Amino acid sequence: MARLLVGISAALAVGCSWILDLGEAPGRGDATADAVAPQSDGASVRDDATIPPDARPDDVGCDDFELDCSDGRDDDCDGQIDCADEDCAAVACDDGDDCTYNDACLDTGICRGVEVTCPTDPADGCGRWMCRGRPTCELVPVDGGCDDQDPCTYDDQCTDGRCVGRLVECASDACVTRGCDGTATCIEQVRPGAPCGEGEDPCVAARCDDLGRCVEAINVGAACADDDNPCTEDRCDAEGRCVHVPREGAPCGEGEVECRASTCNALGACETRALVGEPCSDDGNVCTDDVCDDVGACVHRPVGFRACADDGNPCTYDLCDGEGRCVHPAVEDGLQCGDARAVACCGGACVDQRVDPNHCGGCGITCDGLGCTAFAGSGVCRCDSNARCREHGPTWTCYDDGRGLECNCQSDADCPGAMVCALPSGTNYCRHP
Repeated sequence: MARLLVGISAALAVGCSWILDLGEAPGRGDATADAVAPQSDGASVRDDATIPPDARPDDVGCDDFELDCSDGRDDDCDGQIDCADEDCAAVACDDGDDCTYNDACLDTGICRGVEVTCPTDPADGCGRWMCRGRPTCELVPVDGGCDDQDPCTYDDQCTDGRCVGRLVECASDACVTRGCDGTATCIEQVRPGAPCGEGEDPCVAARCDDLGRCVEAINVGAACADDDNPCTEDRCDAEGRCVHVPREGAPCGEGEVECRASTCNALGACETRALVGEPCSDDGNVCTDDVCDDVGACVHRPVGFRACADDGNPCTYDLCDGEGRCVHPAVEDGLQCGDARAVACCGGACVDQRVDPNHCGGCGITCDGLGCTAFAGSGVCRCDSNARCREHGPTWTCYDDGRGLECNCQSDADCPGAMVCALPSGTNYCRHP
């Protein structure tokens, strides 16, 4: 009633005649009753229908301040609505967004709450996170089909917020591998040839056939019970029996050792034989042959006339003597052993017959201390008489050739071997033709 009286007073001040008419209109009752409708709590609100819009003053039905900061009305008629009114500063409001809470009017004149971010919806599709204007979200169950990500279920449905499917059993066995594919049936793959059954006989084995059935089959060639004989092979035959086949020629026993070999015979027995004539351990002696004998022992047999260690003497042979020793017999006398023909072998030694007084001009020709002098590619003894020269030959003579007395030949017969007597003017001497 107070608000109506304020409105009437304002109307009288501006000379509005509609108030007088209101009291005189028949059948409309008390103007006050028509203009104001009491609320259940005793407060008064505006009844805009009784006041013509073009005759209502600005302050008709205005409150002293903004009563509701979210009703979209200018309660105190100051031209500022809800949060735009300074009365609503920091006052609770409703920003109309369920994903915020603690909504309040900001200094900027807008209503804003604290934002809430809901978790991602469950992957099975049986629930949805919803904002409720609170700090936390609510998971709301969803009905309908879903996928529980289990290939061994089918017809998956959401039930009480959980994805539940019908279970299908896909058990594999020895001959068939089974798997799930998300349907009411199983995927099957046959394993032909795979072992199956529980038989202990290695020669009669159970195998899977092409239809996935477990059937018995003879396991030809399969290993079977070992007879502990290294000279037999234990295997299954075509009739499913375990047989022991001889391994002829296979090593057995001690195998192959020096001069002996153990091998399997055609009857499946192990035999040891001597490796006669086969090489064996070297004794380091070039004058022996290291071979296996007929009893399987390594022996060292002497050999002869085989070259052996060189003694460095060009006037000896280096040969095995047939008794396991390396010997060095002299080569033939007169064999050249140096850079000149007169450098030759004498008694196993290399001498220069041009100057050697013991082999002067030939092996064994001695000069009795008078010396050997080189002359015309060979050597001649110095002499003091014809007798001194007879060692060279029966007709050798002692002759002074101006260099001293030297022995001279008189004919080819005076010269040794194939040498001839050179007869130049002056000194005669033996020389090789």
